[in-house]
This record gives sequence, C-alpha cells and structure tokens, in this order.
Amino acid sequence: MKRNKYSIILTGIVIFLMGCNDAKYDTVDSMVYIKESKTQAYIAQKVPIRSADLPVYFTPCAGQAVPEDVKVQVAINEAVLEAYNQRNGTDYVLLPQEGYEVENNTVTIKQGEQDAQGIKVTFKPMTEEMKKSGRNYALPVSIATEGSIKTLKGADMMVYIMDPLKTISVPVINRNNILEMQMRQDYALKEWAVEFRISIDKLGKEIGQWNNQALFAAFAPAGKTGEIYTRFGDTTIEGNRLQAKNQDSQMNTNMLFNTDTWYHLAFVNDGTKLITYINGVKDSEKAMKGIVTNLGKNKFTFGNPDERQYLVANVKVSELRFWTKAITPTQILNNMFNVNPGSDGLEAYWRLDEGEGNEFRDYTGHGNVCTSSGTTRWIKNIIADNKPDKDVENVE
Repeated sequence: MKRNKYSIILTGIVIFLMGCNDAKYDTVDSMVYIKESKTQAYIAQKVPIRSADLPVYFTPCAGQAVPEDVKVQVAINEAVLEAYNQRNGTDYVLLPQEGYEVENNTVTIKQGEQDAQGIKVTFKPMTEEMKKSGRNYALPVSIATEGSIKTLKGADMMVYIMDPLKTISVPVINRNNILEMQMRQDYALKEWAVEFRISIDKLGKEIGQWNNQALFAAFAPAGKTGEIYTRFGDTTIEGNRLQAKNQDSQMNTNMLFNTDTWYHLAFVNDGTKLITYINGVKDSEKAMKGIVTNLGKNKFTFGNPDERQYLVANVKVSELRFWTKAITPTQILNNMFNVNPGSDGLEAYWRLDEGEGNEFRDYTGHGNVCTSSGTTRWIKNIIADNKPDKDVENVE
C-alpha cells in the first residue's frame, strides 16, 4: 500500500502497556492483527496534531496468506481506551467525533493474500474548547473478523494519542526571583514524583564549576528529616550534570546538559528506587532506603537566592508538578507538555503560563500557593517542545 507522505512523521514513540506481554508468536501465522502493531500487544502511537488535517493509516493483515476471503470490521472501541488507562495509570478521554474521520469501516483480506486495504483515519485540528479543557485525548481503534480466522488478542487494537502543539509563556527564575510555595499540608511519603520543564542559560563544564544551581527543592518540617533536592553540579561532578538528593543519598545523571535547550525532567521514587527521566526516557536509577520522606508545607521552592549557592543562571521553567505517588514511564512520556489536573496523586500542578504577574495558579484545585520572590520577567510565544531555544522562541 502506498502511504501518504504525511504518515512518515508518525513513526513517533511507541508505548507499551505496563504489565502486558507480547502477542504469542506461535499463533501469529493463523490469525489477523494490525500490521503496525508488529504483533506486539496493546500499543499506542502519538499523533502530532497541528493546524491541518493529518491522515494516518493502519493495515489489517494475516500472518500468512489466507485460504479464503476474510472480512475485517473496524471500530472505535472505548473499552480499549479504558483498559489502556487502567494498565498505565493514564486518564485519556475519547476524542470527540468531530476530531476525526474513518474512511472505511469494513475491508477484506482476499484469498491468497495477507494484507487488506489500509484504513485511513484523518485527524482534525483541535478546537479551542478542546485545547482549553485540560484533557488529554485519544482514539482507540480495534478490528474484528468474521468466520473461522480470528484476530490476535492485543495486536488487534491500537490507541492513537493526540499530541497537540502548544504556544506558551514562561517565567524566568534566578537568584533575584525564585518560586516559593505554601502547600496545603505537610507530607510523609513512601512514594513521590516531581516533574518540570526547564531551559537554563549558563552551566559549568568543569568539575565543581558553578555547582549547586538549585532547581526544585523541598525539605522536612522542624523536628523531622527528609528532602527532595535537585540541582545542576556539585563539588565532585561537572556543572552541567544534574543531581537529585533524597533519603540521605544522591544520584547523578548520565547525561550532560546543554544550555539554552528545553528539557522535560522527571524524578520518581517508587518506594525502593529513585529514577530520573529526561525527555521521557530513563537516564539513571539508584536503590533507596525505603524510608518516609517528610516535607514541610512551607519548605517548597524552585531556585535558591543564597549567593553562596552559585545560582549564576537564568532558568526558564514550565509544567511544574508534585505528585504524592510514583508515576509510570507511560505517564511521563505521554504528558510532558500537559497533564489532566484531576490525575490521581497529582498534588500540585503549576503550568506557569500566566504570561504576567508574580502569582501562579495550582490547577489541581488544592489551593497550593506559588509566588515569585521578585519581579518576574516573562518570555512569551514559546512553542512547547524539547528543543533548543532558537527553534522554539520568537515563532510567528
């Protein structure tokens, strides 16, 4: 089948459901599945929704030439999406009907052949209402057959995840203007997660150079112990290496970072180990003691005003989130630029997209207060993408 040229960009990121096994290969030859699944069970594919219609193709196929015509029916199957959400801890909602078109609902794998005609799904630009809803949309498709030849369970379905492009405003944080939070309560956590996106304009390249440039930090209330502390550099590592501290231990990233480049960072403690993800991909991991992390409600900051801490850079920051549970790799990968404010375990969510002023809204509705300590400088009209500043700023 000849593919539309626009479908090339959909090679994208393939996300496997946590806990699911691959389809059984000893049954593939005698069954029908979605070719793009490559016989893997329960996969999802991101669709880059932009300002024009985007056609996507998927192909019902058999593991070998079929001995008779096989009729294949295509359906939008919300049960597939519910199962995906349950397995991955995600909360995607069904894409409204006005957001897509399916060209064929029924195709046939002809006798002696393996592939049916490709199914074309055209995704429409998102409406303003959809953009403002804060919801994450997905389209679950499935295939079913008539007759004796059955579908391969798990590989007969696919979830298309909408990945809309956003234009945002972001605040600039430095030693004269940090973020200070007043949380609704103290915390005693066996599990937690922190996410944010940043671009920083100055990093040391030598060991100890411009070390201890603080990012997100939270510390224990009086009389207790605990901390979550993230920073660039330390006295024993390069200034462009990221470090996370928790439970009297610290972990350094394998990656060295570039200046003036956007990154999504996620730090997850699942009760036994601390993991750092960069742009949705696991970078480093370290075993933890498994003790409780105590955090005081007035001990949360982003940045450090103390000149002794060498905060020499300007840091642009977006999508700051604090979770009281460990989040999954799928959640991290799929929600780098937006997350449902009602997600389970999401304690605080500051998009930091106000565009003006020194106060920042907590979208969870929990009332956690975030303000800047100085006068905030805002950078506007930035495309939300993990790329160098020059590729996402000042875009018309």
